[in-house]
Amino acid sequence: MISIDRSLSETWVFINSPSPQRKENRERVEFLNFQLQNLINNIPTEEFTPLEPALYSPKWLRVGLKLFCRLRVHHIKMLNYVGSFDSIRDLISQPQSARVLVTSAAEAVIIALEMMNNNGGKTSPLLLPSAFKFLLSSLSFILLVVSHYPTQYRAMFSKPFHAAIGMLKKMQGIVKDPSLDICGAIQELQKISEAIQLLPPPPPSSPPPPEESAASFLLADSKHETNNS
Repeated sequence: MISIDRSLSETWVFINSPSPQRKENRERVEFLNFQLQNLINNIPTEEFTPLEPALYSPKWLRVGLKLFCRLRVHHIKMLNYVGSFDSIRDLISQPQSARVLVTSAAEAVIIALEMMNNNGGKTSPLLLPSAFKFLLSSLSFILLVVSHYPTQYRAMFSKPFHAAIGMLKKMQGIVKDPSLDICGAIQELQKISEAIQLLPPPPPSSPPPPEESAASFLLADSKHETNNS
């Protein structure tokens, strides 16, 4: 977590620098992303091992923490990418850049779904407020790109978007943070999605196997759509 905090601090310094300086420092973004990728690679594939055996934490908490670390690193990488452009308008005007952004945002949704579906929906309440903010950022990016490129991305990203909305609705009864207006955020997101006709996908003809999580189903769906586009 300390390494992730350090990377986030460097990211904010980069984002808040003047536009000409950001333009000259694309290499800096690549280096920051390299650091973040190393962090991801160093997250153990197995469960987190407690430092003290006497302080053994439950499995669902260790798995959830690992997924939260991945989600946070992914969020910082998106900030790095957005910050490498003069403005969000500059980014969104370039089709390839917009595609990178919306794909990255959908991947963040998938990680968040995995975290929330972990061990029957058990997630530490301490992680949820930050997870909500990361998710809100990703959904905003999805709406932004779909509003500019509806033909290319409306059908492809309808499923992850509305799955995330469903997850936010579940958070309402769990997250106890007066600074977060989850209900208001959901209403605004739905209002924008209706305006750009990012409608919920039709129900599947057959339900997914119970052993498959919603996240794995979304990931397979996104890959299929990308390969066909």
